[in-house]
Amino acid sequence: MNIANRGTRRTRNLSVFLATVIFVSVAAAYPAFAQDKPVRGGTIVGATVLEPKSLDPLFGDGGNLDHYVWRQIYESLLEITGSGEVGPGLATSWKFTGDKKSIDFTLRQGVKFHDGTAFNAEAAAVTFRRALSKELNAPRASDLSAITGVEVRGPYELRINLKAPSSAALPAIAFAGLIASPAAIEKHGQDYGRNPSGTGPFKFASWQSGSRIVLERNPDYWRNGADGKPLPYLDSVIIRFIKKSAVKVIEVKSGNVHVIDTVSARDLKTVSGDANLRLVRTGNGRHVMFAFNISKPPFDDIRLRQAVLFGLDRQTMMKVITLGRGQVTPTLIPNQNWVFDATLEKYGHDPARAKQLLAEAGHKDGLDARLDIIKRQPDSTVAQLMQAQLKEAGINLTIKTVDRQSMQASLRAKNHMFGIGRFTVPGIDPAQTFGRIFGRRARIQRTGVSDNKLFDMIDNAARQTDQSVRKGLYREIQAYLVDNALYGFLFFMESSQVERTSVQNLKRTVGGAWVFAEAWTAK
Repeated sequence: MNIANRGTRRTRNLSVFLATVIFVSVAAAYPAFAQDKPVRGGTIVGATVLEPKSLDPLFGDGGNLDHYVWRQIYESLLEITGSGEVGPGLATSWKFTGDKKSIDFTLRQGVKFHDGTAFNAEAAAVTFRRALSKELNAPRASDLSAITGVEVRGPYELRINLKAPSSAALPAIAFAGLIASPAAIEKHGQDYGRNPSGTGPFKFASWQSGSRIVLERNPDYWRNGADGKPLPYLDSVIIRFIKKSAVKVIEVKSGNVHVIDTVSARDLKTVSGDANLRLVRTGNGRHVMFAFNISKPPFDDIRLRQAVLFGLDRQTMMKVITLGRGQVTPTLIPNQNWVFDATLEKYGHDPARAKQLLAEAGHKDGLDARLDIIKRQPDSTVAQLMQAQLKEAGINLTIKTVDRQSMQASLRAKNHMFGIGRFTVPGIDPAQTFGRIFGRRARIQRTGVSDNKLFDMIDNAARQTDQSVRKGLYREIQAYLVDNALYGFLFFMESSQVERTSVQNLKRTVGGAWVFAEAWTAK
């Protein structure tokens, strides 16, 4: 047994179980359509809803959606394997030190970045140093917040030091530790996000803003395919940006696009009736929720926040948006996840209770409020449903529609009353989910208040290694979010993707992002 396997087995916990559940669900929904032998050459065109802000993995703001492009260009020290275990990537083996506060990695030799420079321990260390840099203050650094430092102990020996023993550290490194070329970072400086260089199967070729990113085959990629020759099989990959589900469906049906990231519930019948298309259920999805700004009136008063929550009929909302293919849950955790707890539900649809709370808070004649949303679906329809439902409860809702960047700026400046967002869940581990959305180093503190009690609870849960202890702590975190009415957790939307049947062997990450390294198109 090699060191990697021993390290993996010693550190296996329910975060690995979660990944296993997700990969099993994908495998069940995605039978082996592959031909006996892969075909080399050709191009696959994918369409995703979101254009990345940056191709620097520490500076994206699109959550898991950024990985649809990033995962073609970059690789991590570790990967989540098809069986759901943490497996080797750019590291061939790893082990925890005796106190479990450090992880020693042995790195893969003979790997090159796209710019021709060598991958080694010093190059890998740069990614983690950048994540730790207070001066850089990278938005995605929160995903690696368990790390305190990195040491180069040899040309291909790297030690990562942790704040405390953590069962979430390995999945976090696999998800967020995408290794970028130090030479390219130094060369391009602030423009690196438009000139990326990783070790992945595809190299960056061009970026037409608002339209597409083109990636070309990396001829020096270190992995071999089933035919014994270097991967990838494809010559190129094109990622197009198409916001509307109906337009994506038209494009994939016509053959202009080979795979799309999501399909709305309303378009499922169109897909299922086409013999050239394949529906793929990825096992994850997105939770639609909103955050109150509790830093100023009116929602600094918990009674008004609770009035909004009691005024909403989330079951009806879920059925309208997902056609019944969703879940209403107490928090953003879907019911198949190991930290889900149905007993946390507190806010059923009760307009009378909402009006009572309004009166207690001094608003017996009603409350005027503004909801900020990004111009996209289903946010627009959700907002309209909220507007109609809250009117019955005595809350007059004005909807303000803005673009994504304006929304981010408004949230940071605390100019919102409350605003809708959506997040891909579940993550590889709950530490990643709760840390990046609600934690001390979350990219945006959407409630407008730095809540040290909540931050400490999240940090403490991430440090634990006993699974039963962690489950109890994550229940306490969710109960705190619900009891304090900091967010409105609306519903979970199951994620479904569509690909043409000519696409073979397309793999996906735990979050559903494409990995084209071993994909090809049938002739």
